[in-house]
Amino acid sequence: MAITLAQSRKIGVEIAKRNPRFKPIIKQFGPCPIGLNSKKPLESNFSTLASSILSQQLSTKAAATIIGRVKNLSGGRISPSGISRLNRSELRGAGCSNSKARALEELAQAALSSKVSMSSLHRLEDEEIREQLLPLFGIGIWTVEMFLIFQLGALYCFVLISPVYLFHLLGSVF
Repeated sequence: MAITLAQSRKIGVEIAKRNPRFKPIIKQFGPCPIGLNSKKPLESNFSTLASSILSQQLSTKAAATIIGRVKNLSGGRISPSGISRLNRSELRGAGCSNSKARALEELAQAALSSKVSMSSLHRLEDEEIREQLLPLFGIGIWTVEMFLIFQLGALYCFVLISPVYLFHLLGSVF
């Protein structure tokens, strides 16, 4: 369900009214862009999921380096056909672990065989997307939820966050 910028602003006002501690954050960063119907993904669904796999358990800089190498090896963009042309040793040479190489290979195979229809994921209900993606090696609930929120603009995802991490994120606000 997409929302308008005006609706996003209204949501921000309501949040600040309910909890004034959020007011300076909302003032500094403006309306939340998640779920806006004007937002078009910068990457394909496949590329976003592949990048998520490659980024797992890595620093941002290390992940960006490996993603760049995989893009170069696969013809300048991360696509199912580009990944399927690479062998495991090429992916390992780009910095992928065996597990990440396997996950990319299986994701590419799922896309090419239409086991997962990457181009039509946005038309499915969140639960249907989870049912398609979660069986794939290397894709867990966190990856799917982040994909739903940041790639597809889902507004109503339940993401399990560690209380320690939540305190780290919001501790200075409260």
